[in-house]
Amino acid sequence: MLPQEIIDVLESRLQDEYNNERFYKNASKWCDLNGWKCASDYFVCMMHKSHHLAHRLERYANDANTSIESPIVEQVSIVVNSYVDIIDMAYNNEVAYFNSYSENMEKCTNAAFEIFLEKYVKSHQKSVYNFLEMINKLSGISGNFELRQMQKKVFTRH
Repeated sequence: MLPQEIIDVLESRLQDEYNNERFYKNASKWCDLNGWKCASDYFVCMMHKSHHLAHRLERYANDANTSIESPIVEQVSIVVNSYVDIIDMAYNNEVAYFNSYSENMEKCTNAAFEIFLEKYVKSHQKSVYNFLEMINKLSGISGNFELRQMQKKVFTRH
């Protein structure tokens, strides 16, 4: 059985990962509906990544013979004008998740759990970097035609 402080962290981060999964699903759908195929495919990959991270959190608890509360996934609606808005939102989300995991890791007193959390810190750090790189590539581009031209360059897999 895991200590309550670890259970609390797992439940909180599980909520974040499922919310993130829903965000990326909605982002993908928006891009699909608006003709941004490369962007849609990228966000589908991010959705699967978030789902995998959530599953690993659940498995960590299960492996320790501990049950954790399944989160209620919030309805995530996104109101955007272009996929650039989605990239900004994704960047801000990933920064928040990176900070949450980093804070949990700093407060952690269990060495094994700290090592487990480090994988999440690195995963979200990579996402922050990738979205920041996308933002930098898109800075100064204003027209829809220019955005369409940049789409393949922006949404290359890292």
